[in-house]
Amino acid sequence: MGRLHAQYYKDIGVNVKDLRAPDPKALDVLAALAGPARQRHMTRTCIVKDMLPDELPGAEKLCERDFNGAPAETTCKNNPFYRNLVLGAVEDAIRSYDVDGVLYMAERQGAFTDTLGMRFRGKERGRPGSRTCFCQFCRAKGEELGIRFERAKAGFDELERFVSAGRARKRPADGYYVTLWRLMLRYPELLMWERLWHESFRELLRLLHGRVKAVRPGVQFGSHI
Repeated sequence: MGRLHAQYYKDIGVNVKDLRAPDPKALDVLAALAGPARQRHMTRTCIVKDMLPDELPGAEKLCERDFNGAPAETTCKNNPFYRNLVLGAVEDAIRSYDVDGVLYMAERQGAFTDTLGMRFRGKERGRPGSRTCFCQFCRAKGEELGIRFERAKAGFDELERFVSAGRARKRPADGYYVTLWRLMLRYPELLMWERLWHESFRELLRLLHGRVKAVRPGVQFGSHI
């Protein structure tokens, strides 16, 4: 986005000044495009990307947590600080730059998918404890849904051993397909926790859509796929 306007970023867990471009003289692209785009009757869509600046002070307040409570690099969609940040970003884009649309971009997956190694890009995260998210906010929501965290943790431990053995070409006696199904039936919490992640993501999309329409009903909102 262009310049950040502090009045739209309340209770985000970090200093809004640390979110701004390092060079204050850098071109404000959205502001520069406003006039020419209108003259050409072009639609302007702002992308709000699910990515924090490198070495952002206090970033751990917004990030996911693994089993052991250690912060990951990815943001938690149930974290109120993060939600306030992206909600503020879309409002800032609409009010400050008069954009016609907002696109939220987040290429993320849940812990079950990540453990199986079905990732878009980047390095494989190693042990099962590095799978996310199991922060206080996700665990509280899981408890509300009746998901037992210790059972989920035990299931992910078993799943990681299954994946590690497969990568080492140690084929299970009953085959990969049957063994995986047996794990999911023994630990339904695996899929319950995956569903929790995806439902939380969709909940965030609904919040973003609601904020966009509350600020200006005519602005379009979409999610990157």
